[in-house]
Amino acid sequence: MDRRSWLWRKSFENSHGETESTGSLSSHSERFSDDQNVIETTRRLAVLLCQRRRRDNDDVQILMERLSAALLNVSLKDDLAKVEKEAAVLKQQLSASVSKELSFEATTALKSRRSRSPPESAPSVDIGVMDDFLRDGEASCSTAF
Repeated sequence: MDRRSWLWRKSFENSHGETESTGSLSSHSERFSDDQNVIETTRRLAVLLCQRRRRDNDDVQILMERLSAALLNVSLKDDLAKVEKEAAVLKQQLSASVSKELSFEATTALKSRRSRSPPESAPSVDIGVMDDFLRDGEASCSTAF
């Protein structure tokens, strides 16, 4: 433990013990050069980070536009599906209504035919002969009483 604590103290004392008059000119220029390198590297990284952020923002904007378009498309498809479903229901109702109407017309036509024409099983009778028969029958009925 003592050894480690002395190691950092010694390095600190050595660097602290040097002054501008005792330090070499090359060590100052090296430190200045290192500082310049750090500044330049930091500047480059800042530019790269800014460019990356712009690209990321552009990508986010593009993805947001695509998402918005997809949501609109889904909404339109949902609306279309609802309209198609409603159209199918209306078509089914129309078909049922037409069937009822045709059934009603067929029933009405059949009833009107039956009321206008004599039944097919009844014998056909000449009306003039029937009138003569009825007059003769009335005359014979009235004389009988």
